[in-house]
Amino acid sequence: EMRTLPISIALAGGLLLSALPAHARFWDVPDDHIYGEAIDYLMSEGIIRGYPDRSFRADLPVSRAEFTKIVVGSLFSPFVIESCVEKLPESKEALDVIRFDDVSYLDWYGPYLCIAVLAEIIDGYPDGKFRPEDGINFAETAKILANAYGVLSPERHDIRVQQEIWYKPYIEDLEDLNVIPPGIRGIEYPITRGEMAELIFRLRNVHVSQTLNSRRTITYADLSETI
Repeated sequence: EMRTLPISIALAGGLLLSALPAHARFWDVPDDHIYGEAIDYLMSEGIIRGYPDRSFRADLPVSRAEFTKIVVGSLFSPFVIESCVEKLPESKEALDVIRFDDVSYLDWYGPYLCIAVLAEIIDGYPDGKFRPEDGINFAETAKILANAYGVLSPERHDIRVQQEIWYKPYIEDLEDLNVIPPGIRGIEYPITRGEMAELIFRLRNVHVSQTLNSRRTITYADLSETI
């Protein structure tokens, strides 16, 4: 039964990364940047590292591979991540689950995707592909984050409830927690690296009410108007 895997993975090495020393801010993230606090936080936690020229490029779309790396890195310890691929040959069932036509787990994102699939955070497309270099829209983002952070409402996701729009309950899960930044342009738009940082920052600090009460959120109703 695959649903036991997330628990065993988590217990193997602890979920949360330990904080790393703070670094100087990226040169292209000024003091008044809308996502500056989020970017600084993720950098100080060792979750993001930016580009070799010490830029962050907050306005660039984030790829599915990059997004997977950041989400998994924000939740699982480096030991658990790095050991995922090494342990795969021991389990034919796990190998069957993580198989994508367009993925090599020897690529840089391989260990992160390994964790994400086995922990049931991410799945691929019906054609058997993961499409690591493609962008990721907000509908897909909401589903992944709600699953990753375990913030799904049981009533909203009851299999007996007919959902005409597959992504609506996931977006409403995030709306409940006040974590959708106003910069999100719409449900079908690819999210940027800056928006990704803000979403994960808010989810990791959702229990710190003072941090989030000062941040405006947008709702499913707001976003559905942009379609």
